[in-house]
Amino acid sequence: MKILIIDGSQFVREQLSKYFQHRKQTVFAAGTGQEAINIAKTVSPDVVLIDINLPKVSGALVVQELRSLDPDVRIIGISSTTDKDNVMLAIKSGISLFKLKPFRIDTLVNEVLTK
Repeated sequence: MKILIIDGSQFVREQLSKYFQHRKQTVFAAGTGQEAINIAKTVSPDVVLIDINLPKVSGALVVQELRSLDPDVRIIGISSTTDKDNVMLAIKSGISLFKLKPFRIDTLVNEVLTK
């Protein structure tokens, strides 16, 4: 499985990457929306984990672009935001599932790998 992790926090990217790599998954990581879109165009991920609060470009716009590249990609929103408008916009953009930070990383990993 190819997993793309998009988060402005290097720590979050590294921690999630370690967990998935430990489970023998192929992981790509991006700190910005544009970087993520460029990676997605190249690798066609099966699953995307995206923080909807990205620097420079809104996560909702990145989700829309990812959906235009692959309408079937599974996109999971991960964020600490409690702004309901932001969350609803991301969901309407095409997020399959939304997880509020902090979350149990092992639970998230299991949800990604079993769906």
